[in-house]
Amino acid sequence: MHKFQQKLATYTAIGRSLDPAYPSNRAIMAIIPITGLIGSAKAYLSGQAIMSCVGAGLMLAIIVFLAWALGREIAPDHEGAASVAAFAALIAGLFIPVTDWLFIGQMIILLMLMRIVNRTVGPPARLGDSLIVFGAAAFMALSGAWLIALVAANAFLLDATLHKGQRHQIYFAA
Repeated sequence: MHKFQQKLATYTAIGRSLDPAYPSNRAIMAIIPITGLIGSAKAYLSGQAIMSCVGAGLMLAIIVFLAWALGREIAPDHEGAASVAAFAALIAGLFIPVTDWLFIGQMIILLMLMRIVNRTVGPPARLGDSLIVFGAAAFMALSGAWLIALVAANAFLLDATLHKGQRHQIYFAA
């Protein structure tokens, strides 16, 4: 475990760094800046202002990365699934640009909820992890994205009731 990963583990059980020792991690680290440039170039060619182009590139890069990360969580033993998800997000993002930061927030919360339920990172979520994810989901719900609250409640309920469940998660589900 690298020093950064060890330091991260002292604060969170669901956080994970990108270890460049894994080929799939190296690949996504190389692809993300290229994706950002592609998104910016597409926005520039469509006549957007420079700052909008930077934002469009950043948004596309984040979407592609989060799609890859969700793919890794869904199928951790099949690295190709994450690559397919990243490619699909890139293609979709080129035709349907995402401009809503709430969508990005929802994807991040979904990623954290998957780590809580699946425990792909290893140990179960800490109370602080659950509090942060719960607070973020509540904020999203109050911002109009109420469906993420329903998804979060179900994820916390699953984590409380599945084998070796974290019983305190029932409070977050309620």
